[in-house]
Amino acid sequence: MRCGGISPASARDKGEPPLLCPLAPPSSQVKPVSLSRKQKLDEALVDMIVKDGRPFSIVEGEGFQNFIKILDPSYSIPSRKAVKAKVEARYTVAKEKALAEIKQTSAVGLTADMWTSVNMDAYLGVTCYHVSDSLDLATVLLEDVPLETATTSASASEQNHNLWALLDNYVESQHRISSASASAAVEIQRYLKEQILTRAEDPLKYWVAQKTLNPTLWKLACKYLCIPASSVP
Repeated sequence: MRCGGISPASARDKGEPPLLCPLAPPSSQVKPVSLSRKQKLDEALVDMIVKDGRPFSIVEGEGFQNFIKILDPSYSIPSRKAVKAKVEARYTVAKEKALAEIKQTSAVGLTADMWTSVNMDAYLGVTCYHVSDSLDLATVLLEDVPLETATTSASASEQNHNLWALLDNYVESQHRISSASASAAVEIQRYLKEQILTRAEDPLKYWVAQKTLNPTLWKLACKYLCIPASSVP
């Protein structure tokens, strides 16, 4: 048997060790993957499809299947239908988490961005910005709406699955008209006596310390600090 052009016999004649040809282990020697590793690999596959925008049909591709077979022969690739179900379940969890975060904040900032896919389909992306309880700037993509749908009010109103109706209901329920209280006036006077922050200081960290001392102004700061900076008027 020859490997790399040198036979074992000729290698012995030259006083060199024979070269061995690497062989894949027979399927009977492949150990079955454990349940925990199977779940971990399935989640990694879903992550790849979601983050890279890959189609569900990727799991049916011959090249992808060969790659996985070489990478881990014990891993059984889930079917296209199973992958779709896992992605939909991931979407449901992410949606509920986003709703919970938005409901806990006092104010949000919204941006709209038009973009075009590789297939030249136009979309309108709506992103929500808010300041979390820990004073971190959080971002949630509410929806990517096809442009033709976004320009048709009748079609948009029929999309019961989107987050707009939920967001509008929440904003309406939180809308209250009230006059300035004496405590708010005291907070303003106290705030005006504070030293001005330098450019190197983080305003979010400043308001973390002010949350207890000036709670009314802290809510106001969260309302405006979640607005992203933009060069477009």
